[in-house]
Amino acid sequence: MSDPYVCIYIVGSYRTNEVQTDHPVFRLTKALEATNVHVTKVNLDGMGIDDVNHIISDALGIFPRICMPLSQLVLRKTKGNPLFVLECLRSLVDRDLLQYSVRARRWVWDTETIGAEDIADNVCELLTTKMTGLPGSTQFALKIASCFGTTLDSKVVKTLMSASPNYSNFEREMDKATNDGFLDKDHLTSSYRFVHDKVREAAYGLIQEDERNEVRDCVYSTSH
Repeated sequence: MSDPYVCIYIVGSYRTNEVQTDHPVFRLTKALEATNVHVTKVNLDGMGIDDVNHIISDALGIFPRICMPLSQLVLRKTKGNPLFVLECLRSLVDRDLLQYSVRARRWVWDTETIGAEDIADNVCELLTTKMTGLPGSTQFALKIASCFGTTLDSKVVKTLMSASPNYSNFEREMDKATNDGFLDKDHLTSSYRFVHDKVREAAYGLIQEDERNEVRDCVYSTSH
């Protein structure tokens, strides 16, 4: 760059529990700091009780003071992870632990019952439990999609559907997974994207030992 006033602003992110000290991101920051490049590090912790309570209050349409006991339970079980908080709420609804009362005209719950329930310790476990409740064909579509990363191009979808009669309903199953909140679909390009990398991780984790050959052959056939 010949212009001395040209600047570059770089923003990067990583999970501290998923990278080691020899990861390239640390080598990069050290190299930048060694050349007097200003590096700002921001540590994002889980949400506090006020933020969790605000989300739950807004989601349920209930005054914050009323849903505070529920928020405290959710915070304790999720440690303030935003994705985990939302999935935890969905799990409570699916298990009828959080219900809408027509008589009371609001969402109701039993704090003691929820407190005694065994809720998954992490978001992947919770998502995996949720996925296993899907039809087998939809689960298999998610497993296949997870092998292509967080995004599945429309060309890959078409290739899969033409590769074998077993995948003729692949797009339909992907649409079902989209309706269930696991994927987002770009209606302009007809591509699919996992709503979060943890969702993709949970789907990939569902692949059983006896399915790996079939999944591997499927992925190989679309890549060659």
